[in-house]
Amino acid sequence: MARQEDRLTPRQLEVLELMAKGLTNPEIGSVLGIATTTVKTHVAAVMQALGAGSRTEAAVALGKLGLERDDPAESLVPGFGARPPIAVLPFEGAAAKAPESWFTEGLTTDLCRKLGATRWLPVIDPDSSLTFGSNEPAQRAGRELGVRYVIQGSAARLGSRLALAVKLLHLTAGAEAELVWADRFEVDLDELVDAHRQVVGRIVGELAPALLEIDRVHHMRVRAEQIRVWEQCQQAAAWLRGESAEGFAQARALLEDAARVDPRSSRAWTGISNAWNDGYYLGFVAPEEYAGPARDAAHRALDLEPEDAEAHLACGRAFGLADDAEQALPHLERSIELNPSSSRAYNAVAGVLRRVDRIDEAIDAYHKARRISPRDPAMDHVHGGLSLCSFAKGEFEEALDHARRAALGERRSGRTLSFMPLIPAALALLGRVEEAREAFEGLRSLPARSLRHSARFAGRNTPHLAEGLRMAGWDGRLP
Repeated sequence: MARQEDRLTPRQLEVLELMAKGLTNPEIGSVLGIATTTVKTHVAAVMQALGAGSRTEAAVALGKLGLERDDPAESLVPGFGARPPIAVLPFEGAAAKAPESWFTEGLTTDLCRKLGATRWLPVIDPDSSLTFGSNEPAQRAGRELGVRYVIQGSAARLGSRLALAVKLLHLTAGAEAELVWADRFEVDLDELVDAHRQVVGRIVGELAPALLEIDRVHHMRVRAEQIRVWEQCQQAAAWLRGESAEGFAQARALLEDAARVDPRSSRAWTGISNAWNDGYYLGFVAPEEYAGPARDAAHRALDLEPEDAEAHLACGRAFGLADDAEQALPHLERSIELNPSSSRAYNAVAGVLRRVDRIDEAIDAYHKARRISPRDPAMDHVHGGLSLCSFAKGEFEEALDHARRAALGERRSGRTLSFMPLIPAALALLGRVEEAREAFEGLRSLPARSLRHSARFAGRNTPHLAEGLRMAGWDGRLP
């Protein structure tokens, strides 16, 4: 009996995947370069071949087709069908502390976000891409990230101008990657944002025929920002990644100055919201201090850029950290719709879903965050969330495994949040009480504020966790 995918032509498979992304017939026609009437014909043929009564049923059927991949070792990303993943590696040409390092890191981040916003190919989150050195061999980086395509480049400041060289590589089974496309640019620094748009447009246009003229469907509104503001936002993001109290203070100062210089910079207001969110999540800010400034800044960003994925993410986090799932989820889901390659968005959604007991959905979102950013320096947060989900499901071996991974990855840089209390609880519930008590004794080195803050983020509906900690020696009181 013929398989369902064998009944569809390659063009019909492309139409089906775009349908599953939620694109309308005119949008599909614009992406594929065909008439809307032709799209309607293809849609009807797809529905008939799959026995689907609606576009939603056809989208569900797509996930069951089991389409073959060109490379059996390549790992697919959930929600993207058989589309191959791509990674943007750090640009060469800047020492870690040189001024131009902010530009090169920003190029990597901006390319990832703009490519991710096309909603076609899955893009590895820049938090994973940036863990590689700028001279990392493409084949090695590609294998670790599980991608088929890699974008590499170099950037150098030449006085008031910036010289860019970009190349797109197809990773093959051999020792050498295949060069697909390469180009060079030289622009004035105040035209840098336009350069990003030009680079992304050319890369996307070369990557697959179906992506030609994609910008006619997704109008990526890019407004030239003052270069000082752009650079300050990049520096602030680097400070926040360090997860330290000093970094939180430095990032806030940089971002508030950026917003003062350019009050119409959505990027600056989004950064301010993220700084407050991170400050509260990591325990540097009291609950009563963060919520107002975090929400206000996110709403300012959304007023300026209503369809900006990062602004929706910041707004969703601000509500989610305050346990307002009803307000948080629409923003977080919209952020993912606008950029389905954001590991941080999936992680934020997972945290909200976990705290409202939608455990299976939370686990699915956590795993998507892991796949999108497999080398993320902040992966301990994902493992901590998965451990709490495993407690909720009564799966204590899984809870212990993820708790240990979270503890191993925990960067003891001064943050208050800790996942270490999960270890003795899981050991106790597995009947390994002596090990649990020994691990619990180790918690006495944690500050009382850390234990209180970590308990708050574990959530109220964690009876298994509380039971395990009591078995390990907890008296039921928070210091």
